[in-house]
Amino acid sequence: MLKKLLFNLHWILGLVVGLFASIMAITGAGIAFDQDVSYWESGDPLHVEAAGRPSLSPEQIWVRARAANPDDTVTRLVFSGDPNEGVVVDLTGTNVSEGNQLVNQYTGQVHNFKYVRHALGKFGQYMEGVHRSLVFRIPGTRTGLYPMPKWAMFYTSLAVLILSLSGLYLRWPKSKLADWRSWFKINWKAQGYPFLYSLHAAGGTIVLIAFISMSHSGLLNEIQSNRYMDFVGSATGAEPARYINYDRDKSKELPNRSSYDLNKLWASFQREVPTYAQATVNFKESGPDYLKIEYLLSKQRTVKGGHSPALNSKVNVVVLDAHTGAVITHDRFGDLPLLQQIVMRNFDFHNGAILGLPGRIFFFLACLMMPVFFVTGWMMYLKRRRREKEAAAMKVAASGHVATLEGVPEWIVAYASQTGGAERFAWQTAAAFHASGLPAKVIGLDKLELDELENAERALFIVSTHGEGDPPDMARGFLRKIMGEKAALANLHFGVLALGDSAYANFCGFGRKLDAWLNEQGARPLFKRIDVDNLDAAALDEWKSELSHFARTDDMPDWKAPAFERWRLAGRRHLNPGSAGNPAYHIELEPLDGAAADWEAGDLAQILAPADPDRARDYSISSIPADGRVQLLVRQERRTDGTLGVGSGWLTDGAALGGEIAMRLHPHQNFRLGENVDRPLILIGNGTGLAGLRAHLKAKALAGKTGNWLIFGERNAAFDTYYADELEAWQAQGILERVDLVFSRDAVPVALLEAAGGADGETSPDAPPRRYVQDQLRLSGDAVCDWIARGAAIYVCGSLEGMATGVDDALVEILGADALDELTQHGRYRRDVY
Repeated sequence: MLKKLLFNLHWILGLVVGLFASIMAITGAGIAFDQDVSYWESGDPLHVEAAGRPSLSPEQIWVRARAANPDDTVTRLVFSGDPNEGVVVDLTGTNVSEGNQLVNQYTGQVHNFKYVRHALGKFGQYMEGVHRSLVFRIPGTRTGLYPMPKWAMFYTSLAVLILSLSGLYLRWPKSKLADWRSWFKINWKAQGYPFLYSLHAAGGTIVLIAFISMSHSGLLNEIQSNRYMDFVGSATGAEPARYINYDRDKSKELPNRSSYDLNKLWASFQREVPTYAQATVNFKESGPDYLKIEYLLSKQRTVKGGHSPALNSKVNVVVLDAHTGAVITHDRFGDLPLLQQIVMRNFDFHNGAILGLPGRIFFFLACLMMPVFFVTGWMMYLKRRRREKEAAAMKVAASGHVATLEGVPEWIVAYASQTGGAERFAWQTAAAFHASGLPAKVIGLDKLELDELENAERALFIVSTHGEGDPPDMARGFLRKIMGEKAALANLHFGVLALGDSAYANFCGFGRKLDAWLNEQGARPLFKRIDVDNLDAAALDEWKSELSHFARTDDMPDWKAPAFERWRLAGRRHLNPGSAGNPAYHIELEPLDGAAADWEAGDLAQILAPADPDRARDYSISSIPADGRVQLLVRQERRTDGTLGVGSGWLTDGAALGGEIAMRLHPHQNFRLGENVDRPLILIGNGTGLAGLRAHLKAKALAGKTGNWLIFGERNAAFDTYYADELEAWQAQGILERVDLVFSRDAVPVALLEAAGGADGETSPDAPPRRYVQDQLRLSGDAVCDWIARGAAIYVCGSLEGMATGVDDALVEILGADALDELTQHGRYRRDVY
């Protein structure tokens, strides 16, 4: 709940104040080195020649400055610890020319002092006005456009602080702290949305500390007042006197300087502070009975000739009795409580000077990044809105009825799909009916209830067959609970489109079984069942022809699968040399036209091999778009006659590296994360089934989602531990909370195997016991129940025979058949098996 609230707050604030924050950041970058640039353009205007000459006394310097400016008031004298720098005089009055004055302490010469501002300096001056109040001045005039009130600047700074902290929370893992390197890594190879996310999230993390520091110090600057400083003093137990001007009434004139013996007071100060980098006699903040002198022990180069609070905030203060020269107070910066020091160095936190020159450079670069986050945030928001609209439209269509003709009964279009093909045809069927005004409702077999079916008059069933005659996972409950019972379907007229692959002995097995059951229950077929072999176009045309009779149109949509595209075999690596099993290869592919490919974890790659251009081979994608390439994990199959398998042989041996591959991406809706994106996952697989599980782990890692469990099996740990470095890294990051690796050919204690319920796979009584994924699952039954209670979803990827069937049996033993059906119905038990 909190995370969702912060996510909504994060993007709303980003969209609303992002533009103002970007302007503040860019102008902040524009003035980051303004003082340095102005000093450089002015050519060291503070310089005087000492040449061993004696220096004038402070009294003489004051007299020279006063004589040169009879109508003005001297408010400050700034002495440098460097003998080759003159004394800067601050003046107030109606006749003061722009800038300060510089007194040569050796010759007594007084001249106007100001920094020359050429192009860069004037640019910085303009940026400062915009940064402080968002006032845009018309060049050549004093007219300001769109001045922003103080509260607008305050709330913009507050919004940036909230954006920074909420972004940190949204990225923070739930259990263990993620590996810091992954937090700061921008995936430059990614394209499209994954690149935008990587740049926004990882880039934001890189500059996070700068944004927090700048926004908080900006807030503090907006609300600084004597009352706030009094609160700081009270909170730290320190007197706040250094922040106020003692008891002097600011409405009165400045004290008469002639009441001071300036030389005597200066000598007293020098005895108290023998060495300094800069000392400022501050008449403006002094009173008739005391004189305030501020000094620095070290300083950075300033622009205004004297103390610059933006660069030199470690100020020490000495207050002297104006009559006796005795020290009243001596506030040393290093003796202040930490909180007061932090407040005093507020500007250093604002511009990065707290970390010296590297900090200022880092904060400067961070400011330049703010518009990047604003733009990427908007782009991701627009894409997310587009996806939400599409999802909402599909949800409305799935849950409601299309526009109807009065008096026409509703059609049920039911589907059972393993990889998404049957579902796609169901929606296309409903769309065809919709275009003719026929009411149609699309529903998965896992959602279809018996009473709804018994009350229906017309239904179309589009179902695929999985493996050797098995139903898709989503139809297992329908097969067991509904098809296992008698039903009163005498009023039902139906049609069946059965999808399958004739390479399997039980071709269209589930479709045939469903068709037979419907007939047995008294339902009447509208037309003969249509069996589709590997998306055969002629069979699909026959289906469309039958539909056209009911839709009363020949203008049926094109149901052809997407065309294959040209891809390049960009990488191939043998992963298990020396293994007792067939070679396994890591395959990488990228589009030849350079276009950004888009898919989700769980999707499939369909490959056409030259030896069989009519039948595509499906492979689980083991990467995500952020990786920049489609990655596969392919086992090289070899027939009994020694020849290589058609698809695997082409990818692992036949195709030349850099050669062209005919491939298309196929959305596998039933194996995507979907609503499980925030759930912990129990990922179960064997062999090259690690591919689909790896993609989900990559997606979880990219989103910073921790707390997942991997159970993976292979032959030997020494040769068949694929992607071991990645698995170790995900464990270190907390992405994987638990990992159980099961190697069937490695020695297993007999007692452990018996505890799991047997020794499946033993070839003879003398063969060593073997342990498989399903055995590990049984051993961890209590943990499985605990994870399911916590809301976990189960994903299985790998071979149907042996592993997937054994895992299914084990889960039934652990959870119960009804509970497993319920998990399937709610999308929490998903399989990609072959």
